[in-house]
Amino acid sequence: MMLRVARILAGVKAALIDLFDTLVWSEWRVLRERFGEAIGVAPRVVSRAYEATYHLRQTGGYESPEAITAALVGACGLEPEPAFVRELTDLVADHLEHHVQLYEDALPALRGLREAGVRTAVVSNCDNFAGPLVERLGLAREVDEVVLSFRVGSRKPEPGIYRAALDALGAEPEGAVFVDDQPEYLDGAAALGIGTRYIRRGNEPWEGHHDPGDHVPITRLTALL
Repeated sequence: MMLRVARILAGVKAALIDLFDTLVWSEWRVLRERFGEAIGVAPRVVSRAYEATYHLRQTGGYESPEAITAALVGACGLEPEPAFVRELTDLVADHLEHHVQLYEDALPALRGLREAGVRTAVVSNCDNFAGPLVERLGLAREVDEVVLSFRVGSRKPEPGIYRAALDALGAEPEGAVFVDDQPEYLDGAAALGIGTRYIRRGNEPWEGHHDPGDHVPITRLTALL
Protein backbone atom coordinates (compact mmCIF):
# COMPACT_ATOMS: atom_id res chain seq x y z
CA MET A 1 0.00 0.00 0.00
CA MET A 2 2.75 2.46 0.93
CA LEU A 3 4.59 1.74 -2.32
CA ARG A 4 1.40 2.53 -4.26
CA VAL A 5 0.87 5.76 -2.30
CA ALA A 6 4.47 6.81 -2.83
CA ARG A 7 4.16 6.24 -6.58
CA ILE A 8 0.93 8.22 -6.98
CA LEU A 9 2.13 11.08 -4.79
CA ALA A 10 5.63 11.26 -6.25
CA GLY A 11 6.74 14.89 -6.17
CA VAL A 12 3.63 16.05 -4.28
CA LYS A 13 4.48 17.85 -1.05
CA ALA A 14 1.23 19.71 -0.40
CA ALA A 15 -2.48 19.12 -0.99
CA LEU A 16 -5.00 21.96 -0.96
CA ILE A 17 -8.50 20.56 -0.50
CA ASP A 18 -11.87 22.25 -0.88
CA LEU A 19 -14.42 21.94 1.94
CA PHE A 20 -18.02 21.92 0.67
CA ASP A 21 -18.99 19.07 -1.67
CA THR A 22 -15.42 17.78 -1.46
CA LEU A 23 -14.73 17.02 2.21
CA VAL A 24 -18.28 17.56 3.44
CA TRP A 25 -21.80 17.27 2.09
CA SER A 26 -24.44 19.85 2.90
CA GLU A 27 -28.16 20.45 2.47
CA TRP A 28 -28.25 24.10 1.45
CA ARG A 29 -31.76 23.74 0.02
CA VAL A 30 -33.01 22.86 3.50
CA LEU A 31 -31.32 25.94 4.98
CA ARG A 32 -32.90 28.27 2.43
CA GLU A 33 -36.30 26.72 3.07
CA ARG A 34 -35.96 27.07 6.85
CA PHE A 35 -34.64 30.63 6.59
CA GLY A 36 -37.40 31.62 4.20
CA GLU A 37 -40.10 30.05 6.36
CA ALA A 38 -38.79 31.89 9.42
CA ILE A 39 -38.98 35.31 7.76
CA GLY A 40 -42.01 34.65 5.55
CA VAL A 41 -40.41 34.72 2.09
CA ALA A 42 -39.95 32.11 -0.63
CA PRO A 43 -36.69 30.10 -0.75
CA ARG A 44 -35.84 31.73 -4.09
CA VAL A 45 -35.82 35.13 -2.35
CA VAL A 46 -33.38 33.77 0.22
CA SER A 47 -31.21 32.35 -2.57
CA ARG A 48 -31.08 35.78 -4.23
CA ALA A 49 -30.10 37.34 -0.89
CA TYR A 50 -27.24 34.86 -0.52
CA GLU A 51 -26.12 35.69 -4.06
CA ALA A 52 -26.34 39.45 -3.45
CA THR A 53 -24.15 39.22 -0.35
CA TYR A 54 -21.83 36.53 -1.71
CA HIS A 55 -18.65 38.55 -2.27
CA LEU A 56 -18.73 40.46 1.01
CA ARG A 57 -19.66 37.36 3.00
CA GLN A 58 -16.83 35.32 1.57
CA THR A 59 -14.10 37.93 1.78
CA GLY A 60 -14.62 39.08 5.36
CA GLY A 61 -16.86 42.02 4.61
CA TYR A 62 -19.01 41.31 7.66
CA GLU A 63 -17.50 41.24 11.13
CA SER A 64 -19.66 38.49 12.62
CA PRO A 65 -22.31 35.85 11.87
CA GLU A 66 -24.92 38.27 13.20
CA ALA A 67 -23.80 40.93 10.72
CA ILE A 68 -24.16 38.39 7.90
CA THR A 69 -27.65 37.47 9.04
CA ALA A 70 -28.67 41.12 9.21
CA ALA A 71 -27.38 41.65 5.67
CA LEU A 72 -29.32 38.61 4.42
CA VAL A 73 -32.53 39.81 6.05
CA GLY A 74 -32.03 43.25 4.53
CA ALA A 75 -31.37 41.71 1.11
CA CYS A 76 -34.71 39.91 1.46
CA GLY A 77 -36.37 43.32 1.80
CA LEU A 78 -37.04 43.15 5.54
CA GLU A 79 -35.92 45.17 8.55
CA PRO A 80 -33.19 43.31 10.48
CA GLU A 81 -34.50 43.67 14.04
CA PRO A 82 -31.78 42.65 16.56
CA ALA A 83 -33.81 39.95 18.34
CA PHE A 84 -34.89 38.51 15.00
CA VAL A 85 -31.31 38.52 13.75
CA ARG A 86 -30.14 36.58 16.81
CA GLU A 87 -32.87 33.99 16.28
CA LEU A 88 -31.98 33.55 12.61
CA THR A 89 -28.27 33.37 13.39
CA ASP A 90 -29.02 30.49 15.75
CA LEU A 91 -31.07 28.84 12.99
CA VAL A 92 -28.14 28.94 10.57
CA ALA A 93 -25.74 27.67 13.22
CA ASP A 94 -28.14 24.83 14.03
CA HIS A 95 -28.31 23.90 10.36
CA LEU A 96 -24.53 23.76 10.07
CA GLU A 97 -24.40 21.54 13.14
CA HIS A 98 -26.99 19.02 11.97
CA HIS A 99 -27.06 19.19 8.17
CA VAL A 100 -23.36 19.30 7.22
CA GLN A 101 -21.31 16.13 7.63
CA LEU A 102 -18.03 14.64 6.45
CA TYR A 103 -18.00 12.30 3.48
CA GLU A 104 -16.97 8.83 4.61
CA ASP A 105 -13.71 8.98 2.66
CA ALA A 106 -12.64 12.40 3.99
CA LEU A 107 -10.71 11.33 7.08
CA PRO A 108 -9.12 8.25 5.48
CA ALA A 109 -7.84 10.46 2.65
CA LEU A 110 -6.48 13.16 4.96
CA ARG A 111 -4.81 10.61 7.21
CA GLY A 112 -3.36 8.78 4.24
CA LEU A 113 -1.86 12.00 2.92
CA ARG A 114 -0.35 12.78 6.31
CA GLU A 115 1.09 9.28 6.55
CA ALA A 116 2.66 9.79 3.12
CA GLY A 117 4.32 13.00 4.31
CA VAL A 118 2.07 15.35 2.32
CA ARG A 119 1.12 18.58 4.11
CA THR A 120 -2.55 19.45 3.78
CA ALA A 121 -4.78 22.50 3.95
CA VAL A 122 -8.52 23.01 3.80
CA VAL A 123 -9.10 25.83 1.30
CA SER A 124 -12.67 27.08 1.26
CA ASN A 125 -14.83 29.91 0.01
CA CYS A 126 -16.96 30.54 3.07
CA ASP A 127 -18.16 33.09 5.59
CA ASN A 128 -17.90 33.57 9.36
CA PHE A 129 -20.26 30.69 10.06
CA ALA A 130 -17.71 28.17 8.76
CA GLY A 131 -15.08 28.55 11.48
CA PRO A 132 -17.06 26.68 14.16
CA LEU A 133 -18.07 24.09 11.55
CA VAL A 134 -14.46 23.19 10.78
CA GLU A 135 -13.79 22.81 14.50
CA ARG A 136 -16.90 20.69 15.09
CA LEU A 137 -15.97 18.28 12.33
CA GLY A 138 -12.47 17.91 13.74
CA LEU A 139 -10.82 18.97 10.49
CA ALA A 140 -8.42 21.37 12.17
CA ARG A 141 -6.80 18.36 13.86
CA GLU A 142 -6.55 16.39 10.62
CA VAL A 143 -4.85 19.00 8.42
CA ASP A 144 -1.85 21.26 8.79
CA GLU A 145 -3.63 24.49 7.89
CA VAL A 146 -7.17 25.84 7.48
CA VAL A 147 -7.43 28.65 4.93
CA LEU A 148 -10.89 30.24 4.80
CA SER A 149 -11.69 33.00 2.34
CA PHE A 150 -13.36 35.31 4.86
CA ARG A 151 -10.18 35.25 6.96
CA VAL A 152 -7.68 35.89 4.17
CA GLY A 153 -9.83 38.38 2.22
CA SER A 154 -9.56 36.47 -1.04
CA ARG A 155 -11.78 33.81 -2.57
CA LYS A 156 -11.36 31.20 -5.27
CA PRO A 157 -10.60 31.61 -8.15
CA GLU A 158 -8.60 34.69 -7.10
CA PRO A 159 -4.88 33.94 -6.76
CA GLY A 160 -4.62 35.33 -3.24
CA ILE A 161 -6.31 32.44 -1.47
CA TYR A 162 -4.17 29.79 -3.19
CA ARG A 163 -1.02 31.75 -2.39
CA ALA A 164 -2.13 32.10 1.23
CA ALA A 165 -2.51 28.32 1.43
CA LEU A 166 0.86 27.66 -0.21
CA ASP A 167 2.59 30.14 2.09
CA ALA A 168 0.95 28.60 5.15
CA LEU A 169 2.19 25.16 4.11
CA GLY A 170 5.62 26.37 3.04
CA ALA A 171 4.99 24.90 -0.41
CA GLU A 172 5.58 25.86 -4.03
CA PRO A 173 2.94 25.52 -6.79
CA GLU A 174 4.96 22.88 -8.62
CA GLY A 175 4.85 20.55 -5.63
CA ALA A 176 1.17 21.04 -4.81
CA VAL A 177 -2.20 19.69 -5.90
CA PHE A 178 -5.61 21.29 -5.45
CA VAL A 179 -8.87 19.32 -5.19
CA ASP A 180 -12.24 20.95 -5.87
CA ASP A 181 -15.64 20.25 -7.40
CA GLN A 182 -15.80 23.56 -9.31
CA PRO A 183 -13.92 23.84 -12.64
CA GLU A 184 -13.59 27.62 -12.30
CA TYR A 185 -11.75 27.25 -9.00
CA LEU A 186 -9.52 24.56 -10.45
CA ASP A 187 -8.69 26.90 -13.33
CA GLY A 188 -7.57 29.53 -10.81
CA ALA A 189 -5.18 27.09 -9.17
CA ALA A 190 -3.88 25.78 -12.49
CA ALA A 191 -3.07 29.34 -13.60
CA LEU A 192 -0.54 29.47 -10.75
CA GLY A 193 1.04 26.17 -11.74
CA ILE A 194 -0.71 24.04 -9.11
CA GLY A 195 -1.73 20.53 -10.14
CA THR A 196 -5.48 19.94 -10.06
CA ARG A 197 -7.93 17.15 -9.29
CA TYR A 198 -11.57 17.60 -10.27
CA ILE A 199 -13.74 15.63 -7.86
CA ARG A 200 -17.18 14.68 -9.10
CA ARG A 201 -18.97 12.44 -6.65
CA GLY A 202 -21.71 10.05 -7.72
CA ASN A 203 -22.39 8.58 -11.14
CA GLU A 204 -22.99 11.70 -13.22
CA PRO A 205 -21.28 11.63 -16.63
CA TRP A 206 -18.22 13.74 -17.39
CA GLU A 207 -19.88 15.85 -20.04
CA GLY A 208 -21.07 19.39 -20.60
CA HIS A 209 -20.06 21.62 -17.70
CA HIS A 210 -18.84 18.54 -15.85
CA ASP A 211 -16.15 17.92 -18.47
CA PRO A 212 -12.89 17.77 -16.50
CA GLY A 213 -10.96 19.42 -19.32
CA ASP A 214 -7.30 19.64 -18.34
CA HIS A 215 -8.03 18.68 -14.73
CA VAL A 216 -7.48 15.10 -13.55
CA PRO A 217 -10.93 13.63 -12.72
CA ILE A 218 -11.57 11.67 -9.53
CA THR A 219 -14.77 10.40 -7.91
CA ARG A 220 -13.51 9.95 -4.34
CA LEU A 221 -10.85 11.58 -2.19
CA THR A 222 -9.04 8.33 -1.53
CA ALA A 223 -8.13 8.34 -5.24
CA LEU A 224 -5.42 10.80 -4.19
CA LEU A 225 -3.60 7.97 -2.46
